[in-house]
Amino acid sequence: MFHFIQTAPCAADRDRSRRLFGARGQSVAEFALILPVLIALVLGAIDFGRIMQARVTSESAAKAGAHWGASHLQNATQTLPPAYAWLSNPKNCGSGTGLDFEPTCNILARACAEASGLPGFWGTTPALTGAGGDAYQVCSSGSSANVCQANASQSNPFLTVTWAHNGTTFTASDAQRPVIGDTVMVTGTYCFRTFFPGPVSQVTWTSSATYTVQP
Repeated sequence: MFHFIQTAPCAADRDRSRRLFGARGQSVAEFALILPVLIALVLGAIDFGRIMQARVTSESAAKAGAHWGASHLQNATQTLPPAYAWLSNPKNCGSGTGLDFEPTCNILARACAEASGLPGFWGTTPALTGAGGDAYQVCSSGSSANVCQANASQSNPFLTVTWAHNGTTFTASDAQRPVIGDTVMVTGTYCFRTFFPGPVSQVTWTSSATYTVQP
């Protein structure tokens, strides 16, 4: 017959257990200290990627609008592809400072369409008067100073179109139409908000592109 005798743990076993528990507790404490830093790095990387994508999109929008205006100006009164075809007399596509010139409205629509992928994008649909025509979003409502204040009368981005003849800017109109060799510049002010709160949770920047009107 066998008899099992339970003996008290020796001092060496007790010391080994204490060391194991101590090491485990130290690891947990270290992880708790490092975790906020890791989270901040991950969230920062996500927002950094978003802001880089937004900057590329904003630059592409300005280039798309200016390039389209420089290369399609001669077709501005003809039937154009959807989103750039203002078949009637467009009103309110600008801020009331000469931006209601039809080619300018087409340029705004083209740049605004390209900018629609921006985080926080907000475009407005102008009211068209006259027969025919489709309404498309433009990004010229409000002002660049209030671009981060989202409301029905403030677009994000805020885009402007500037025409220049021999280096002198002018307001394009039916009476003073741009000609070959003039330049068209599209400028956009953009407001970007991060997903996560931090020292910098809101960023604004301006992108512009200039092209020469081609035959």
